[in-house]
Amino acid sequence: MAEGELALFEKGLCYYGAGCEKCNNVGMRSRLGFFEVILTTVKMRQAISKRCSSQDVAATVGPGFVTMRRDGIMKAAIGMTTVEEVLRATQDADEGVVEAGA
Repeated sequence: MAEGELALFEKGLCYYGAGCEKCNNVGMRSRLGFFEVILTTVKMRQAISKRCSSQDVAATVGPGFVTMRRDGIMKAAIGMTTVEEVLRATQDADEGVVEAGA
C-alpha cells in the first residue's frame, strides 16, 4: 500500500473475504464501485480544451480529488471490500499521475 493508506485502517487491521455458500466462496456477494470524480473548474476546462497532457490536467485538480484506488482503500478500511479486491480492480489505474487529497 502507498504511504498514508495504512493509516486509514484502525489498528492496521483489514478485512478478508472468507467466502461462503451464498457468495460462491469468493468473500463478496455483489459489486461495489470505486469512483473518482473531478470537479470541472474553469482551469480544468481550459486544460482539457487545450489538449494538455494528463500530468498537466492532473495538476489542475483540487485538493478534494480522490483517486479510484484511494476510494477503494477507504471502502476496504471500513469493511465494504478487501484490499486484495481494490488492488486487483485498480491495477491499471494511473495512480502515479496525481496524488491530490492523499
